[in-house]
Amino acid sequence: MKKFTSLSACPLCFIALLLLLPACSDLPDQYSAEAVEAWVLDSETKEPLADVIVVANWKLHAGSLDGRKPGGQLMVMETVTDKDGRFSFPAWGPKRRPFNTFLHDSDPLILLFKPGYEYEGLQNPLKSYVNNDPVRRSIWNGKTIEVQSFKGSLDSYMNHLSSTDTSIRSIVGYDKGCLWKKIPELQAVNNSSIVKEPGLLKTLGLKKMQDDKIFPNSNNKRNTIRELVRFGARFEDDSPRFINHFYDPLQNRPLQNVSPFNPEISPDWALEDNEEIGGQDYSYRNALDYFYEALTIPTGFLVKADEKTRKENFGRTFQTLGQVIHHIQDMAQPQHVRLDEHGKVRVNGFTGEFTWHV
Repeated sequence: MKKFTSLSACPLCFIALLLLLPACSDLPDQYSAEAVEAWVLDSETKEPLADVIVVANWKLHAGSLDGRKPGGQLMVMETVTDKDGRFSFPAWGPKRRPFNTFLHDSDPLILLFKPGYEYEGLQNPLKSYVNNDPVRRSIWNGKTIEVQSFKGSLDSYMNHLSSTDTSIRSIVGYDKGCLWKKIPELQAVNNSSIVKEPGLLKTLGLKKMQDDKIFPNSNNKRNTIRELVRFGARFEDDSPRFINHFYDPLQNRPLQNVSPFNPEISPDWALEDNEEIGGQDYSYRNALDYFYEALTIPTGFLVKADEKTRKENFGRTFQTLGQVIHHIQDMAQPQHVRLDEHGKVRVNGFTGEFTWHV
């Protein structure tokens, strides 16, 4: 029997493969983007608006042009407007294009939000063809953007804000687990005391918050302080750690019916303040221990080997703080205090939707 080892054995398969990607040969291997700068004004007073949250999303598509579907994000950035209403995003790239994905032509999607004002979503005009330019540009660069204060009741304002659902989902995806993990920081780090109080890090024996301050995480990957906190917040949800993220305060109970595991309540797991817990190396108690070791391990010409250990302990300190922060966020999520499983969507779809809308 003759065996076929090429696509010639299945002409239809070959045609389908050709249609899988739009203009495959024309897609760039890498993308980059030019800087974006714009100003936000109140549409009525024409005064600049400060503290507007601005998120830029270079959203990927997957599949063919006609049948494209979400393919994740190539880049997401965030900032807030200053007192003059100005915001900016730096140029980035080049960044390799993930396999079987592409940028269309409307990127970046720019989202603007300020309490009391109408939510705005801005993008380049959508066209019927794929923009194969490896350098991406926003038509809003150099422009003035006017946003309107919202007129209406609180209920109507909430209905208006529900339109942000699709835009935010395009950034965080449609995962039905703990969606808050994937939402951009929205300046959480930049508004924290380690940034706003320059003297704080100095008292800890560190220089000011800067991206060239690098420490290893528990996977021995070098990260900035911001990245370590972010990594810790995500790492904390690794299996089976997540079973310790529940707490029923009315009955003082952890998550139930997860045999053969014997989970802890979230406060005990996160703080480890009553007693040490086997298998827990990233509690607040551990963070204090890592921090103490980082500050007290001697360093110098004769003990250079200890410098590596000192940096490892600094890395564990900031990573562990991120893991503790994960618990604070989980305790503000109803399912975590009602002991409701929500890692997967149930048959009726109720579980995931409850997570999102609450």
